[in-house]
This record gives sequence, structure tokens and C-alpha cells, in this order.
Amino acid sequence: MSFDYTEIIDFLPDATFVIDSRGVVVAWNRAIEKMTGVSAAEVVGKGDFIYAVPFYGKQRPILIDLVENRNPQFRKNYAVKVIDKKTLHAEAFVASAYGGNGAYLSGLAAPLYDNEGNYMGAVESIRDISDQKQVEETLRQSTNMLEETITALKVLLRESAAAKEELEKKVLANVKELILPFLNELESTLTEKSQKVYLETIKTNLSEITSSFSKKLSSQYHGLTPREIQIADFLRQGKSNKEMAYLLKISVSAVDFHRRNLRKKLDIKGKKINLRSFLLSHIG
Repeated sequence: MSFDYTEIIDFLPDATFVIDSRGVVVAWNRAIEKMTGVSAAEVVGKGDFIYAVPFYGKQRPILIDLVENRNPQFRKNYAVKVIDKKTLHAEAFVASAYGGNGAYLSGLAAPLYDNEGNYMGAVESIRDISDQKQVEETLRQSTNMLEETITALKVLLRESAAAKEELEKKVLANVKELILPFLNELESTLTEKSQKVYLETIKTNLSEITSSFSKKLSSQYHGLTPREIQIADFLRQGKSNKEMAYLLKISVSAVDFHRRNLRKKLDIKGKKINLRSFLLSHIG
């Protein structure tokens, strides 16, 4: 089997290796040398699952050996996702990576064919996703802290007026000092869209819980529903109808419905008064 692109593979940023149809390693790039501590000279030209040793300490089938439905008896050992019918994806923590420092690794494996469509081998690309996992863990911890804050606020509602005021100060101080700094720091590091949506939801919920605006609005206008107070708070923040609909998981028409109700209950229906301006000037 002849590969003309081994030099290209060698300079790929992700750890990558290639095997031929016999399972013999034909390419082992610089990135995978760094990840495993094993040089190309030690594995290129060798078979019998030699490429698994740096990851699992023994010769055994790994993700690349499952393409084309090969070695089906081993697939049950992997949480494999099939992408584009042929490409396989899996994630795992590998303790031996980077000289024993360990890393969360994400692998993609795909078959290689000649011009006639005959199977010629396979390629696997491995990416270190440890930083992404760390972000997810930090988000999980922030979510737990948020849930604890919500629980504390529920307790707050059952306390006497004096105890309620004192506990409220402590909870709000904890939110500002222990949660918001972490969320603001995280915001500049996130790259995945799903992570950014997750963080935006957390920040929105925190804003709703701690907002003095919501308290003022509900105390001055007792007839407002919780949803109408949410809409009013979002309007004050300058969010569009589409943004509100997305964050609240409702339709844009539902947002319009609540806005009309707000205008009616705030006694500005039919008046040439901007709803957001009214909220800013009358409630703050």
C-alpha cells in the first residue's frame, strides 16, 4: 500500500496515524509522537495492534479497527457514534497520555479506499479535549451553586421578615462574589455554541432571581404574572423578541402576546409610549 500524503499527515495539528489493510502502521505523525511519547520509528511498519500499546498498555483493537464493521465483537466495548455512515467517533480518558499525565481524548476513525472502492486501510485522528471537559466541569459546578442558591431562596420565602432580609443579603452577596466572577471568566473561554447557550441561560436565571427590578415591578403592579415580569426584565435589558423567545423557549408570537398584556396592565395601551423606555423611567 503506497501513501503519497504521509508528509502532509506529519504536519497535521491533531495526533494522527494510518494503517494499511493488514493493520500495519504506515504513518505516525509528530502530534501523536508528542501525545504518546512513542516515535514513528518504533511503530511504522509494524502490525498486530502495536498502535494500541501507548494508549492501553497492550496490543488490542481500538477505534480504527472498528471501521467497515471490522472486529464487531469489540464494538460493544466502545461508546461509538457513527458519523457520515463511515466515520466513527468515540471519547475516553487515557491515563497514559502525555507521559502519564492523562488526558481526555476524542477520536475520529475512517476507512480509506482506492479508486475502485476497495478497502486500503484506515486513518484515526485523536484530539485532546481536556480543556473542553474542564469547562464543562466548571459549568456543572456553577449550575450546582445556582441550584443551591435557588434552594436557599425557597427557604428564604418561608422565613420571618427579619430573617428573610438578612438571608437575602447573604444569598445575593454569595451570588455576586462566588458565582458571577466565575461565569464572567468562563464567558471569554467558551467556543462551543451549546456551551454559550448553557451559560447564557444560567446568567439569565441568576438575573431573574436577584433583579431588584423584578421585585419593584411585582410590588408596584400586583396583577402581573411571573412570565410578564420576565418579559419586562428582558425588555429592560434590551433583548429582542427573538432573543426572549429563545431564552424562554416560547414562540415569538407568545412574546408579542405578553408585551401587549404588559402595555394594558401598565396603562399605556394605545399610547405612543415606548414600552422599554417606560419601564426604565418608571421602575428603573
